[in-house]
Amino acid sequence: MATVCGLFLGLLPVASADSSVLLPETLFPDLNSLLADASSQSPRILAQRIYDQELEGYEISAKSARLPQLSLGVSQTWGNEKRTGAMGATRADKLYYGFNVSQAIYHWGTIKNGVRVAEIRRLINMGRAQEAYEALAAEVRAQYLQLIVKEFVVTLNQYRLELASEKLIQGRERLTRQAIAPTAIFPLEIAQSRAELTTVQVESELERGKRALARLVGRDTLGISEMPETIPLLPENAGVEMVDTFMAQFRAGELNETREILALKNELKVQRINLHSVRMGLRPRLNLVAGITQDEQNLNTIPVYRYETQYVFGGLSMNWNIFDGFRTKGAVRSALALSRSAQHALDEAEESQWEMINNQAEMIRLSARSLMIEERLYASAEGALEFHREQYGRGEVAESTISTAVDDRNVALLNAMNARYSHLMAIVQFLAYIDADPAVDLFNISSR
Repeated sequence: MATVCGLFLGLLPVASADSSVLLPETLFPDLNSLLADASSQSPRILAQRIYDQELEGYEISAKSARLPQLSLGVSQTWGNEKRTGAMGATRADKLYYGFNVSQAIYHWGTIKNGVRVAEIRRLINMGRAQEAYEALAAEVRAQYLQLIVKEFVVTLNQYRLELASEKLIQGRERLTRQAIAPTAIFPLEIAQSRAELTTVQVESELERGKRALARLVGRDTLGISEMPETIPLLPENAGVEMVDTFMAQFRAGELNETREILALKNELKVQRINLHSVRMGLRPRLNLVAGITQDEQNLNTIPVYRYETQYVFGGLSMNWNIFDGFRTKGAVRSALALSRSAQHALDEAEESQWEMINNQAEMIRLSARSLMIEERLYASAEGALEFHREQYGRGEVAESTISTAVDDRNVALLNAMNARYSHLMAIVQFLAYIDADPAVDLFNISSR
C-alpha cells in the first residue's frame, strides 16, 4: 500500500493536553504567532485603529471649546472716494484689520457635556474594540483548527482514492482474465472518478482556507510548513470546572458587569447628557471678548489729512437665540426618546444577562458530553480495527475487511476531531463573553 495507506494502517499520534489547558494556542504553538500578527497587521485591526483616530479627533474637537478662540481678519482695498459737494474723486486706499479673542464663560454646561460625551464615546469604542478583537482572535483560532481538520479530510480522501484506484486496477486485471463481465468495470471507474474529484475538491478547499487565514492575519502567505496531523485529545470535561467556578462567583455577585452592560450604561449616560445639552438650546451664552481693530478715515477731500483709527476693546458678549421656530422643542423630544430607548435596552440586557451567560455555560457542558460520546466511538472503532488486524494475521478475514475498518476508524477520528474543535471554540466563546480571553492582551486596548 502507498504512503497514505501506511499512515492510516498505523495509529495516528494523539497527544494529551493538561487539564488546565483550555485554549487552542496552548496546544498549537504556531497559533501564537498567528494571533500576534493578527493583533498588529490584520486588515480589521487597521480599520479599527482608523476609527480610534476618528474618535480621538472628535474628543479633541469637543475639548477645543474650553480654550480661547482667536481670529484675525485683514483687508486691503484700493479705490476712489467721491464725497457730496467735493470736486471729483480722490484716491481712497484703505487697510482694515481686526484681531479678536473670545473665551467661553458660561454656556449652561453644554461645553462640559460635549467633552463628557466624547470621552464616554471613546470608552464605548474601547469596549466595542475589545469585542472586535475577541471576534478576530476567535476567528483566527477557528480557521486554524479547521485547517487541521481539512488536512485530515484531504488525507482521508487520498486514502479512499488509492483504495478506489487499486480496486479499479484489480478489476481491469480480472477483466483481462475474463473473470468478470465488461459491465462490472463501469461502477469501479465511476467510484474512482468520484474519489478523484472529491480529493481535488477538498485539496482546493484546504488551499483556499490557508489563503483566507493568511489574509486574516495580514500575511502574504500562511508561512506554516506543516500543519498538525490532528487536534489532540482533550481532558475529560475540559473547561467544565472553570465554568462551574465562574457561575458560582457570578451568583455570589463577585464578578464585574459584562462589557455589554457597561456599554449600555455608558450609552445611557450619553443620551442623558445630550438631552440636557439640547434643553439648553434657547439659553443665553456668555463669552469674554477682547481685540483690536484698525480702520482708515479722511477728514476732508485732501488725502493728506487721512488718519488711522485703532480700537482696542474688551468685555462680555452675550448671544441669545430667543426663538428658533420650535427646533429646540423637537430636538428635546427626540433626545428624550433616545434616552428612554437607552434605558429600556439597559433594563432588558440586565434582565437577560444571567440567561445569556447560562446559555454560554450550557454550551460548554453539552459540547463536553458530545465530545465524550465521539471519543468513545473513536476508541471503539480503533479497537475494532485492532481486532480485525489480528483476524487478518490469522488469515480469518480478507484485506478488504481491514480497509473498511480503517475507513471506519478514520471517520470516527474525524468526528472526534470535529467535536474537539467545537468544544475548544465553545470555551473560547465563553471566555470572550465574560471578557476573560487572554488573547485580547495582545491588542493593547488600554494604550489606544
